[in-house]
Amino acid sequence: MTDIFDITSEQVEVIRELWEKNRQYHEDHSEYFSEIYRSISFDDRMKGFRAFNEDALKITVAEDDGELMGYCIL
Repeated sequence: MTDIFDITSEQVEVIRELWEKNRQYHEDHSEYFSEIYRSISFDDRMKGFRAFNEDALKITVAEDDGELMGYCIL
């Protein structure tokens, strides 16, 4: 069963592996943005999100049988 729930910015580390897989995919396949994806790190990107007030940031994750399947940062 798939569970969808929100996490706080302090819990964002749980999406690191999926975020990195997404970054690598775009680095390998993007015709126009591969250089941007090559140069960005998870830690640097998350620093930008942590600057937001917690009320202005929403991080939703989808998990199936304990395995993280996706996320959305708004």
